[in-house]
Amino acid sequence: MYGPVRTVVWQGSAGDRRPYADQVDLTPDLEAKTLTVRLHHLTPAAHDSAVRYLCDELTATETIFPGTDLRLVYKLGSG
Repeated sequence: MYGPVRTVVWQGSAGDRRPYADQVDLTPDLEAKTLTVRLHHLTPAAHDSAVRYLCDELTATETIFPGTDLRLVYKLGSG
């Protein structure tokens, strides 16, 4: 059975790598056939609204995670 997975997302060039978001949680829901990608709030809180918009736009694409039948759902925050 799958459970939550925590990973780190990096941005920048090879010489300038820093975390974009401290961590993301990947939580599969096999009954709903979704894989939730939950980003933690960014250090500069002003970026949250832009990331929340991006999450909504990415979720709307209804992308299926490769090799599965799980639809990606992007969310920001713990709730």
